[in-house]
Amino acid sequence: MIFQGTGDTFFYHARLPGGVNDSEALAILLTTAVLAQLIGMRFGLSAALVEIGLGIVLANVLGLSLSSQSWLVFLVSLAGVMLTFLAGAEVDRASFRQDWKASVALGSISFLVPFLAITVLCLFGLGWSQDSSLLAGVALSETSIAIVYTVLVEGGHSRTRLGSLLLSACFITNLLASIALTVIFSKPDLPLLFLIAGLVLAFFLLPRVLARLMPLPTSGDLRVKLILAVVAVLMALSSWAGVAAVLSAYIFGLALSGHMRQDDQSSKRMKALVTTLLSSFFFIAAGTYIAAEAVWAGLGVVVLIVVLRLGSKVMAVLPAAKGFKVGHPAYSALLLSTSLTFGMVFLQFGLAHGLVGGDQFSLLAASLVICAVIPTMVAERVFNPWRERA
Repeated sequence: MIFQGTGDTFFYHARLPGGVNDSEALAILLTTAVLAQLIGMRFGLSAALVEIGLGIVLANVLGLSLSSQSWLVFLVSLAGVMLTFLAGAEVDRASFRQDWKASVALGSISFLVPFLAITVLCLFGLGWSQDSSLLAGVALSETSIAIVYTVLVEGGHSRTRLGSLLLSACFITNLLASIALTVIFSKPDLPLLFLIAGLVLAFFLLPRVLARLMPLPTSGDLRVKLILAVVAVLMALSSWAGVAAVLSAYIFGLALSGHMRQDDQSSKRMKALVTTLLSSFFFIAAGTYIAAEAVWAGLGVVVLIVVLRLGSKVMAVLPAAKGFKVGHPAYSALLLSTSLTFGMVFLQFGLAHGLVGGDQFSLLAASLVICAVIPTMVAERVFNPWRERA
């Protein structure tokens, strides 16, 4: 069992000698993505879930290692950032203002309850250090914006009122988790100030620049390139500041949500780039995070973490959803109980900074992936409101 990493992204998995070359890795990934899409269509499952499952098979059954390719490690990081950006861009600020009380309440309780539950479990129940316990609490308190966004987009429901509310609640949950990570483990310094300044400029200036470019008949490619360039700059500033890049991408996406709804051409191009290619890299790689040997050795810990995390999320969100008369509260609670994107990034941050060890990383990563699969599958197969009307 080994660690391999580039930048602030790490993979922990079984590796056979030799590995695969760049062309073979790309062929394996794209073939796996196609297979996942076919299986998802055949059995009515989200392709993202199937890709996670096939990633587990690739790493643990077939013994294939893909993380020796530095370009793939970077693409997986980029995929997480771009999925997060698009999810932020899908937040309807008008709907958020209309349902802001429900969004803030659901998002806040979705963060706070599992954060406290997991932190206490790891600190007092498992005997982990304070830093490891706090990182576990933060990582497992998030809601997977990649899962929620992908499921809603695949079903064509991301811009419904319920879809907008769920994305808004995700934004609040992950914003609080990111703030907690920054406050607990990062110190204010000059790079962080540069990142904040960059975010402020991007938030207020870029929508105006894009609005001026829209009337120009040949500016479609320029608008997309400009957005990608700003995302890249924010990623660089985040890396310099030691802050997870998904937070700045999420806020930037929110800043452009109004523009992306008007600029249908750019929106479709960005979605095509991310959802047909990059997202598959992200979800397949997520499956390879699970090291079967380490998980089997600590299976009881994984089960305990998963049960407590899912139980605390659902039991906290469900009554709140009913109290605010959110449509289909069980479906909403289950989707808001998913985990993956921010949590995996937070764990990678903790691994890079020595906040968690290898076995802890593998156990927590396995818990995140399981918490991505179970609530999504139950929500889609049992409580999907659109399936009920079909």
